[in-house]
Amino acid sequence: MINQDWITSVLNGKKTAYQYFLDENKNSVFQIFIRYTKSQDEATAKTEECFVEIYNQLQDYNGNVTKRLFELVLSKLPKKNNSVLERVSVPFSHNPSHERMEQVIRNLPENEKISLLLSFLYQNEDEVAEILGISTIDLKDSVNLAKEYVRKETIKELPFLGEECLHISELESYFQDEIALSNKTKVEDHLEFCPTCREVIKMLDMQEKKLELLIRLPKEDENFNERLMQKITPYSPKKTKNHFWKYQSFLVGVIVTVSLIIISILPTISTWTTMIGNYMTYGTIYNVWKKGTYTATDNDITVEINSIEIDPIHMVVSYDLASDIKDVNNTTFNHIKIEAVDSNGKSYPLETSWSHTELEDFPKGLDDNKIFIRPLIDEPLPNEFTLQLTFSLLNGWRGNWEILIPVDYQKGMNEIEVIQLQEVITIDDKVEVELFSLEKGLNGNRLTYDVRFTEEESKRLEEISTMEDMGYFHPDLYHINHVIALVNEENEYIIPINYTADYYGLNRLNRGIQKPYQLTFNNMLTDKDYINYLGEAQEDSTYFVEVKRIHYSDPGGEYTFHIPLSPKIDEPFEYDLDGFVTEKLTVEKN
Repeated sequence: MINQDWITSVLNGKKTAYQYFLDENKNSVFQIFIRYTKSQDEATAKTEECFVEIYNQLQDYNGNVTKRLFELVLSKLPKKNNSVLERVSVPFSHNPSHERMEQVIRNLPENEKISLLLSFLYQNEDEVAEILGISTIDLKDSVNLAKEYVRKETIKELPFLGEECLHISELESYFQDEIALSNKTKVEDHLEFCPTCREVIKMLDMQEKKLELLIRLPKEDENFNERLMQKITPYSPKKTKNHFWKYQSFLVGVIVTVSLIIISILPTISTWTTMIGNYMTYGTIYNVWKKGTYTATDNDITVEINSIEIDPIHMVVSYDLASDIKDVNNTTFNHIKIEAVDSNGKSYPLETSWSHTELEDFPKGLDDNKIFIRPLIDEPLPNEFTLQLTFSLLNGWRGNWEILIPVDYQKGMNEIEVIQLQEVITIDDKVEVELFSLEKGLNGNRLTYDVRFTEEESKRLEEISTMEDMGYFHPDLYHINHVIALVNEENEYIIPINYTADYYGLNRLNRGIQKPYQLTFNNMLTDKDYINYLGEAQEDSTYFVEVKRIHYSDPGGEYTFHIPLSPKIDEPFEYDLDGFVTEKLTVEKN
């Protein structure tokens, strides 16, 4: 849907209405230019240039302005890929895996690179193909080639595929939904009984989510709109003639219409009574929470939305499956795409996760069909929107189940309990874990914290990085791997919700500024090994934060020795290795 209201306002002299278009597209444009330029400042300059040109063309252009914007962006990209580097600096991330993936993205062949970026940042497949001047089939091929190359270069090791397993290319084709219909059933039958191939599919899914999250970084700075507003001049508003007789005719028409509506309503008063009852119960005229209202049926299977629960941490959608002739009780794979779309047609990306790991004695059906949803990387959602759920695979059965649900998001944004922790834990005099807060919501909890080197250790790492014989070392490459858990008074562990952004630490990256980590948990309990299901947490539970594991590399522990390869027994060999002293050396031939 193309919203023209803001264009009318702009052409009538209200230039601030242009900010709607800026907010909708500025990050996507910036995220394309950042992959073709040498600095964020250069990418910002090109982004501003494009939006100024589009603004100045509004009076003479009647087509799809968003499409025109991205056509302009492509015209300003370098004709050759000048961003190919042996090593890419990623100022908005301090994680080596992000740096490696960013390098792979920038070094892709030009056709695959721009196809991949637009597939995530523009999302309208037909219009992307038109912008690139290719067919949708060629576009899909380019995107899949790019994803395959990124996978090969960034996934270090896939599970070992045995003789009975499917070939990796077949699993990739299935995951990308590019497999022939005749082979889909064969693959899905195999996946049901092959945990190794299921693990490969899971890794492909995680890698694609990580790819999308990284491509959607960084974001433009908060002063972008203000700077751009200073570079554009308001249009002179057009004068309109006063057609008072048309207004009178319109008023008569409205009166007649209202009279007809009043007459037609009287026989259906019972329907209005039901709707008012829903309003009193759920706080909205929409019957969002009532069973049987939001359903879709395909391939002899019906999916029905049971409830939508909202709090400031996330949304939780629960659904049921039913079929008279097919078994839908075996929990295998459910593929679902979820978007939030506002009244202007703008789509807001969402991140989804299922709520529990594969616990051995988890009660069947308790939480199999519950989806946790939140905005992608702090992308704010509007007060009201339509939640679009599209299922393409339900417990191994292919189909197309699409459900549209009007959501009054603001009604769920009630206050939640926030516990300020404000505590710093120091480990080995080298690592600090700072606990900021714990938020307790209706459907889970969110812990905000940070893990970093102490000030003294950071200085030591900087000194090491400047040593002549440590020229290869960069302190950002020494990432602190850690595992943080939430525990109650009975030493029972709260099960985390594995959002991809949390898992890879991407929720803390934004234009060079490192934000604290956030971890999200549900209200279910397990043991310390995350094997057994122990029930539901109580509302008044007291929680503790446990640092289960801290792991980091010490570049100061890397040394070079010159040892003659000749037999020696207990010869003097005295070296001081940062407090560890060697005394003797023995060299034996096997």
